[in-house]
Amino acid sequence: WWPVIIDTLIVVPFLLLTRALRISWRARWLAALLLCLGNWVGQDYFSPQSFNFLLYLVVIAILLTWFSGRRQQPRRPEPERKRLSGERPAAQVGSAQRGILLLLVIGIFVASVISHQLTPFLMIAACAGLVIVGRCTPRGLPILLAVIAIGWVSFATVGYWSGHMSTIFGQIGRLGSTISASVGSHLIGTPTHQFPVYGRIVLAGIIIGLAVLGLLRRWHRRVTDRALVILLIAPVSIAALQNYGGEISLRIFLFALPAAAILAACLFFPETGAGEAGAGEAGAGKAGTGDAQPRAAGEAASRRRASEPRSHRRVVLAAAASGLVAVSLAGLFVLTRYGNEGFEQIPRGELKAMNYIYAHQRGGTAVLWLSRPSGINATPQMPWQFRDTASVRFVSLTAPRNPADTAKVVADLKRLGRGAYLITTNTEATFIRQTASYDPAWERSFRAAMAAEPGVRVVVSNRDAAVFRARLPATAPRARSELHAAATYSGSTIWTPIGLAVLILSVVLLASRELIRECLPARRWLMRPLALACIPLVTLLLIAVVERFRVIS
Repeated sequence: WWPVIIDTLIVVPFLLLTRALRISWRARWLAALLLCLGNWVGQDYFSPQSFNFLLYLVVIAILLTWFSGRRQQPRRPEPERKRLSGERPAAQVGSAQRGILLLLVIGIFVASVISHQLTPFLMIAACAGLVIVGRCTPRGLPILLAVIAIGWVSFATVGYWSGHMSTIFGQIGRLGSTISASVGSHLIGTPTHQFPVYGRIVLAGIIIGLAVLGLLRRWHRRVTDRALVILLIAPVSIAALQNYGGEISLRIFLFALPAAAILAACLFFPETGAGEAGAGEAGAGKAGTGDAQPRAAGEAASRRRASEPRSHRRVVLAAAASGLVAVSLAGLFVLTRYGNEGFEQIPRGELKAMNYIYAHQRGGTAVLWLSRPSGINATPQMPWQFRDTASVRFVSLTAPRNPADTAKVVADLKRLGRGAYLITTNTEATFIRQTASYDPAWERSFRAAMAAEPGVRVVVSNRDAAVFRARLPATAPRARSELHAAATYSGSTIWTPIGLAVLILSVVLLASRELIRECLPARRWLMRPLALACIPLVTLLLIAVVERFRVIS
C-alpha cells in the first residue's frame, strides 16, 4: 500500500506549490495529472527516496509560498508593467509564523540528510537557484543547508566513505560516462527488455518537450517563470557529481518532473489566473478622471463580451488537446512503469528465501548472487538489504552461459567461507534472460546442476528461489560481512572534537542570521556581525573536514 499512500501524499505539497504560481485552476489540476502520469521512475516503493521526494516538495512549496522574495505590491496600470512575474506575492504571515516555517524547513532538511544521501543535495541546488533568481528571501539558507550536509557526511557517515573515496569522488566531472551508464547501458538485451526502456525515453522526452513549449508560450504572453526554470534545471547539476549506480538520469527526471508538469500544463492553459487578465484595464480605468472613467469601463466591458465566445472556443480546444495528451501518456505510463514487472516483482518465495538467510546469518555472512554483467553492487531483482545491511555482504558473479558449468560458482562460494550462501531467483534469471539472451530454461537447469554438486547442499528450494550452502569443515574460516570492514577504521582524529564544536557553532549562527532576517527586521544590524563571525568558523570546519577525509581515508 505504500506506493498508493506516498503517490497520493505528494500531490498535497505539489498543489500548495502551484498555488504560489500565477497559473489558472485548469493548469493546476492538469499539472497534478501530468505529475502522476509522468512518474514512471519507480521510486515510490517503501524506501528513503520515496519519503524524501515528499520532503523535497514540502520544502519547495514552503519556500515559494512564504519566502518567494516578492511582496504584495499596489497594482499599477498595465502599460507600466513590461512583464508579469510567474510567481504570486509571498503569503503574508506574522513574524512568529515565519520563524516557525523557516525552522520547519531546516528541520525537514536535517531529517532528509539523515535518511537519504542524494535528496539533500538536490534541495541545496534548488534553494541556491531560487536565491540567485531572487525567489528565496533567506539568502543564506543554502549555505546553512550545505554546512549541515557536510557536517553529517563528515562526522556521521565515516563508516561508509572510509575506504570508498573513489566511489564518492571518482565520477566527478565525468558527465559523458555518467549519462552513458544511466541511459545507454540500459538499451541492451532482447526487444522485450528494450521496449519499456525506449518507452521511458519517449515519455520523458514528451514531458520535457511539452514543458519547454509551455515555457515559451508563457514567455510569449509576457510571463516570466523564474522559479519553475530553476526547479527544472537544478536537478541536472548533480549529473557531474555521481552516476548513482547508473540511476542518476532517473533521479534527475524525477526531481525535474514537478516543474516540467506545471510548465507542460501551461502550454494548454497559459493564463495567469482568474481575474488577473483585467487588472491592467482596471488600473487604467482608475487612473482616468471625470467622465472618462465610465466610458472606459463600458468599452472594456464591451471588449470582454465580444471576446467571450472566442475565449470559450480556445478553452474547449485546449481541454480536448490536453485530454488527448493525457490519454496517450497514460498508455505510455503503463508500459514504462510496469514493463519490467517480469523481474522487478517480489514473489513470496524469494522473500522466504532471503528471510532464511537473514535468520541464519549468525552475526554476519556473505551471499553470492549471479548477475550479468558481474561486479555490480546492486540488484533490484530480489528482496535484499531491507534489514541487517551491515551483517550480510552481497557479492555478484557472472552467471555461466552454460548452466551445467558450475565449477567456478562452487569455487567462489567456498572461497567466501563457512556459512556463506548462494541464492538464485526467478526474477534474477528473467533479468539475465532479457538483458543477455540466456536460454529460457537456464535457471531450472542451473538449479539441477547445483543440487547435483557433492560439495553443496540445498537449504531452501521453492518455485521462486533456491538457496545453496557449501559443505566446508568446521575449521574453515567463516564468511565475513560488512561489519569486519567497518571495524578497520578509527572514526576520530585530533580534529574531530574541534570540527564538531565548530559545526554546532556554525549552524547556530547561520540559523540565527536567517531567523533575524525573516522575523526581526528591527534587529537586522546584527546580521553583518553574525556573517563576519561565520566566515572563520566555516573555514575552520572545511579544514577539519578535509583533514578527516585525508587521514581516515
